[in-house]
Amino acid sequence: MEKSDRDFILEGKYPYFPFLPVKRNKEGEHLPEFGFMVYGAPNKVYLMNFWGWVLGKEKVEMKDIPTARYDTVDELLADGWVVD
Repeated sequence: MEKSDRDFILEGKYPYFPFLPVKRNKEGEHLPEFGFMVYGAPNKVYLMNFWGWVLGKEKVEMKDIPTARYDTVDELLADGWVVD
């Protein structure tokens, strides 16, 4: 049985622990929006491409990355975010 994104997020067995790349397709947009989550904060998405943040030429502090916050993981998923 395949795990749902919800289960994957809550279990915390991330392939790039403690980070989890996510994405969402916004209506009318050609490319998806990328972000990432951090283990221990399952209701927050950092609105920056994970690989761009890790491998980028300019270093950006996590505290300076814009975030989207949700009351629950279900609300986050309802807003279109999926595990990437």
